[in-house]
Amino acid sequence: EENDLLVKKLSDSSSRRPTVNLKKAIFTSVASIVCRVGFRVNLHKCEFMDEDSISDVMHKMELIQTIPLFSDSFPGRVGRFVDWISGQKKRLGDLFSDVNTFNQNILDDHLKPGRRVVESSDIIDVMIDMIGKQDEDGDSFKLSTDHLRAMIGGIFTAGVSTSGSTMIWAMTELIRSPRVMKKVQDEIRTTLGDKKERITEEDVTKLHYFKLMVKETLRLHPPAPFLLPRETLSHVKIQGYD
Repeated sequence: EENDLLVKKLSDSSSRRPTVNLKKAIFTSVASIVCRVGFRVNLHKCEFMDEDSISDVMHKMELIQTIPLFSDSFPGRVGRFVDWISGQKKRLGDLFSDVNTFNQNILDDHLKPGRRVVESSDIIDVMIDMIGKQDEDGDSFKLSTDHLRAMIGGIFTAGVSTSGSTMIWAMTELIRSPRVMKKVQDEIRTTLGDKKERITEEDVTKLHYFKLMVKETLRLHPPAPFLLPRETLSHVKIQGYD
């Protein structure tokens, strides 16, 4: 359903305007999938989130991870004072406040009275249930709503940024290489036909060159940005390729 909505959105946008914000469309689609799978929240129907808000939250989460702080290298009063003078402390605090509002809205949606819980509860439902029972169990470590908000933010950021970035890089590499893009398009049209409206997982298994394109994208742009470079120490042959 989410993929169908993405295709329809891109098709409608391309017919109305000369340029399309592909990054915004992809990240919105991935965020909606993550929220449905992880939190059982439909972003298209919820009251506290829309397409622009999703992009804004993702941008702020990325900024939180990349803002340089003097106190990271020089912890203590001096580092905190420099961050305060430079305005980085206030900026980071504002970003955390906005992101925390999103996390709290997700949590509040699970705590609403009369919320219908389906047979298989999501991870937030499980954690809420654990918080309710931890006094009975007598555990020394106590979970709180702060832990839940942090977990919601972690799941959302990790799920959206990795998949979304990989899809953006795949489209970027295809645009940079028209020959590869045409070959991928021709394979899809030849193998599946021009009139096929929806591609299934079974159809993807027939697209050999498409799968190679995906693997090459993951090789060039791994989702985890801090992986160490990889290089073979000797000549090897894998599945017939040198």
